[in-house]
Amino acid sequence: MTDKTDHLPLTTDHCSLEAEGWVTQAGRFEVLAITAGNGNGWEFGEEVLRASLSLWDGASCFVDHAWFGGHSVRDLAGVFNNPQWDPVYRGILLELTTTGPSGALVDRLGRELLREGEPKPNVGF
Repeated sequence: MTDKTDHLPLTTDHCSLEAEGWVTQAGRFEVLAITAGNGNGWEFGEEVLRASLSLWDGASCFVDHAWFGGHSVRDLAGVFNNPQWDPVYRGILLELTTTGPSGALVDRLGRELLREGEPKPNVGF
């Protein structure tokens, strides 16, 4: 039998990050995933973000992000690749290749949201 004092309390922290995006000449999305500074009460240092670049390569993109319970393959919308540090934005730029069951949805919605001159709902990549 273990003593309850041997275990640390389990905590869960969540944050919602905003991102900006563009369509590249190749027709893929370029997404500014995260920038240095304060976001949602969390402090993201430039050095830490730069050191994390390799972790972004191959990261999956899902729709309807669930805070609990993980993701369903039905929500798979794409894969991020080619992470780069952008010194102007002080953040990480990624390319998004839409794929998976929700890939067409993200592709269509993303292009609609990036179209000039139209009202836009507050959603992001």
